[in-house]
Amino acid sequence: MLGIIIVIRQLNYSTLSESDTYLTRFRIWRGASYFIFFNWVVAIVTLLWTKMRVNYRMVLIEDDTYVPKYQAFFQTATLLSAIYLILFAISLIQELGIIENNPFI
Repeated sequence: MLGIIIVIRQLNYSTLSESDTYLTRFRIWRGASYFIFFNWVVAIVTLLWTKMRVNYRMVLIEDDTYVPKYQAFFQTATLLSAIYLILFAISLIQELGIIENNPFI
């Protein structure tokens, strides 16, 4: 947690706030974060329903189709969060111009 705070404080916010491309991309990243937040909420709700012995499969779907257990919801939310954070970090590094001279990217 301390490392995240140090990294955030080292960013040059004035450079980012003046950039038109970052302001446009920020809206896209914010929209994607809502989707990931929704996945975490669904995972936590299904976990609580399982612990309280609520038949959430009957609540979500009425016919006999497959509804995953809460572990699958947590796996999906974790995978999407990891992909989101990696891509957001790469985008932020490119926007700050840290890796402009790297021939591999």
